[in-house]
Amino acid sequence: MLGTIKDAVDRRRELGDRVGVVGITTFRPFPFDEVRRTLSNAHTVIVMEKAFSVGYGGVLSADVASATHDATVSLCSVVAGLGGRAIT
Repeated sequence: MLGTIKDAVDRRRELGDRVGVVGITTFRPFPFDEVRRTLSNAHTVIVMEKAFSVGYGGVLSADVASATHDATVSLCSVVAGLGGRAIT
């Protein structure tokens, strides 16, 4: 999924759009400082969720929100591949 997103980002950058992609490769311990630093200039962040916790919501979105809580970032979550389902 990350490769497809990277291709889309490359196409948008060729058009002059200011977009990027961040891949989380280590989830625990969550890299709060790295995510905070990387997203420090972002206006909008879209988090692709593949897992949810009952009563908690998207596990990745919650950690990204925590890492960017002191920034003026608009955070959106999108569900894809929930339960290991293929993303086509």
